[in-house]
Amino acid sequence: SKKQALLRRAIVTVQVKLSNRILTVSEYSKNDICKRFHTPENKVHVTYNAVRSNGTEKMAQPEKYFLFVSETEKAKKDFQKAAELDPQLKK
Repeated sequence: SKKQALLRRAIVTVQVKLSNRILTVSEYSKNDICKRFHTPENKVHVTYNAVRSNGTEKMAQPEKYFLFVSETEKAKKDFQKAAELDPQLKK
């Protein structure tokens, strides 16, 4: 709801202001955080997702995959809706 969105934004704004450092997973997110919350770039650090590897083994490449992006609060409900639209997601 709009009320929840405003409350969440207020809470995040305070959390960003009080934080010494902020970690995020991409440059895009870093730029978004800096812009939305008027935060100095040196306060936001990118820590890319990684997989441990010694560089010699090949990563498994699935023939088919499903990319799902959602807000944390709505992820379960959104995924259930997506699964209803595509029965193969239930497997």
